[in-house]
Amino acid sequence: MTSIRQEEITNRIAEVKLKRILELNTRLRDTLNRERIRASDASLLIIDYVQKTPDYIISDMWTLPTEENKFHQFKKIRSKKSEMKASGCCSIM
Repeated sequence: MTSIRQEEITNRIAEVKLKRILELNTRLRDTLNRERIRASDASLLIIDYVQKTPDYIISDMWTLPTEENKFHQFKKIRSKKSEMKASGCCSIM
């Protein structure tokens, strides 16, 4: 009786181990089949994306009209304030 039960337990353990190994094998096959690209190609893709995608914070890459770009408007306001401060004259009261 106990030897039969011991065999059942051993078989269950073996089945669980086999299942885990098969799952690992499946994951490894999926990883192996995943599309891969070289690092240099990935770098070129990133550079291409950065050059084609507008970044409204970098003034050299603005593609919006200046009246619609809130960052450009802020820059204008800031430059006007700095011009007022840099008048070169002080007033004493």
